[in-house]
Amino acid sequence: MSGRLIILPKKSWNVWDPKNIAKVRKDEADAAAKEKEEEEAQRAGAMAANVDAMKRRVAGLEAEAGAAPAPAPAEALEHVNFFEKEERAAAAALGGKTPEEVWKRRGCFWG
Repeated sequence: MSGRLIILPKKSWNVWDPKNIAKVRKDEADAAAKEKEEEEAQRAGAMAANVDAMKRRVAGLEAEAGAAPAPAPAEALEHVNFFEKEERAAAAALGGKTPEEVWKRRGCFWG
């Protein structure tokens, strides 16, 4: 004997115990089956919605049924400058030049 205690086989959390290995495999198989069922249910719901939409389109009822009109394209979004005041103060401190211009003049700008 090596003089050390060999107690791992006696522990219920032993990862090499055949009962625990079987339990993990069963849990993984159950989780995979549940995930597959959820995907199938989602796919069936999407297919049913598509079939209904196609039937309405063929019957010409989509416009009459009060379907929501397509949303108008959003107006061009403008850039929001939250630091406009600080940038103006910094430009005034640099003599009206941008920091890039000052860096370029000093030879510190590599971009």
